[in-house]
Amino acid sequence: MGSQGDPKIKNLPTHVGPKIRHKTPKISRRDMQKQDKSKKLNKKRKQDFQSSEKAETEIKRQKTVAPPKSNKKLNQLKAEKEAEKKFSSLVQSYKTRMMSTEISNSKSKWFE
Repeated sequence: MGSQGDPKIKNLPTHVGPKIRHKTPKISRRDMQKQDKSKKLNKKRKQDFQSSEKAETEIKRQKTVAPPKSNKKLNQLKAEKEAEKKFSSLVQSYKTRMMSTEISNSKSKWFE
């Protein structure tokens, strides 16, 4: 029939028995366990790698961000000191003005 019926086919099939169209690889329990372990190890490696990257980026951020913050703090402290000096000078000038002009005895007593 098959090869005898068609004169174009000259060779007989090389396989014995029915033709296997899909060769599925057989997976054993050991293979499954190995796959699970490798997946778990890969997850742990990724987590360790990500945590180390986060730590490195935080260190870099702290190094780059810290000096500007300290400069800002120093600038704020300088501005506060200047404001205090101005305020104290205003108070001193007001005191001297009040002491020089003797408007009333009660006001002069208040500054002493």
